[in-house]
This record gives sequence, structure tokens and C-alpha cells, in this order.
Amino acid sequence: MINIHNGDDWKLLVVEDDPEQAYAMMRLLARRLQASIDTVTDLASARAALAGQAYDAVVTDYQLPDGSGLDLLREVSLRPEHLPVILVTGQGDEGVAAEAFRLQASGYVVKDSKLPEMVSQVVSRALGEISLRRAEEALLAGERNQRALLDATPETLLLVDMEGRILTINETGASRLGGTPEEMAGSKLVDYLDPELAAGRGEQFARAARTSAPLRFEDERDGMVLDNVLYPVLGEDGKVERIAAFSRDITRARANEEALKKAHAELEDRVLERTAQLREANA
Repeated sequence: MINIHNGDDWKLLVVEDDPEQAYAMMRLLARRLQASIDTVTDLASARAALAGQAYDAVVTDYQLPDGSGLDLLREVSLRPEHLPVILVTGQGDEGVAAEAFRLQASGYVVKDSKLPEMVSQVVSRALGEISLRRAEEALLAGERNQRALLDATPETLLLVDMEGRILTINETGASRLGGTPEEMAGSKLVDYLDPELAAGRGEQFARAARTSAPLRFEDERDGMVLDNVLYPVLGEDGKVERIAAFSRDITRARANEEALKKAHAELEDRVLERTAQLREANA
């Protein structure tokens, strides 16, 4: 195996039995795509390379000493993650091209005067599709992680824009308001509140936006006592563009506080009563 290493960018495998063609292809792709290139000369070596290392794409000649590039493409297409394979052939053949694309080849290039330009374009396009797919997967993973974090808390978390539209809300908050995160996204928060509470919320959100400072307050709804905090979210221009809201159910804590106060008052009364009894006894 011959290789050119260009840092930690793309990793490509070139399968070509002609040493001069292999070297030219390796130099071309390394220069134009800033890729690290390994080259092998036959199907068996390609299988071994793919089994031992992770590659982003394969460029293979059609005619190989122990098989064909279609054989390699067929094997790669059966993998769970279909690695992009670009087939290069010495002469155009509609049957070979049709079979290559049936097996989901990422490209088919004929060895002619346009080979250097065409192969680099086809490989570049395949790598671009990989980048897009990976970005989408990372975005979805980030959204899943964000949703998991939002739903992990037993308290209400939501984010609204300056028009009062819900940008995101967790399961707890949606359940308390009688909806689901999916159906509530994009709707107005006030649509889920009674008129009196909606008016108060509007004033509180407006105050947080006007002062650009967190605002804390309590309210009661459906037998619950909620401790609320509004956090203004600033944009690049320093202006408030969103409001993050956090609501914590303190009903039990508030009941415990009231019970503690009542018990403390009863204790003081009993102490006073006992003190009076002792004074009377002493007298």
C-alpha cells in the first residue's frame, strides 16, 4: 500500500493496478481535495484495507487483476453505511455504467483527457454529500440531546420570541398548559392561558424585555403555586430577541412553610400558656 497523508481531513482509498495511474490519481486527489490517500493494486488488497481502516470514499478502476470494480462496489453496497464508490473505466460501456448506478455508485468516470477534472469533481461532490449528511446527523443529535435535557427536568422550560410565539417548550410545560411540545411550537403562549393570566404574563414579558434584566415572580394556577423567572436573551445587537421562562412548582414547599409557621405559632402559644401556668402556680 502506498499513501499520502494530509493531516486529519478526508481519507480516500484508490484501487488501481497501473502504478503510474495510481500515483497520478493519488497526487491529484491529495492536492485538490486536501485528502489523505491510500492506494492498492487489486481487489484483495482493497478488501483488506477497508476491513482495517475507515475511509470516506473509494475510487476504483473497473479492470482489476483479481476481479472488477463492480465486485468491490457490490460488496460495499451491502454494508450498513454505504461508502461512496466512484468507478473509473478505460472505455465507456453503457452496460457497466448502468450496473454501477444500479449498485448506487457515487460516480462513473471514463479514462480520457477529462479524467483529472471529472474525477476530482465527482469525488468532491460525493464528499460534499457526506459533509451534508454528517451535519444533518449532528444537528439531529444536538436536537435530541437538547430535547432530552429539556424533558429531564420536572419543571416548565420554554422559549418565546418577541411576538409571544413559543419557539420550544419541554414536556412538563406543555402538559401543564394542556398541549404537546410539537403542537405548541409556533403558537402563541397566551392562547393557552386564561385572559387574566395572559394579560399579566404580557406585562411581565414586556417588562423583562424593556429592562433586559431577569424578572422573578409567583402566581397561582389550577391549585398550584409557581415560582417563575423570565430571562431575556440578547441578540448580537444587544437587544432582547427572545425570553426564556422557567416555572417551578413550589406548592408543596409553600404548604410546608405554612405548616411550619402554624406549628411555630402553636408552639409559642403553648409556651406562653405554660409560662402563665407556672407563674400562677408560683404565686
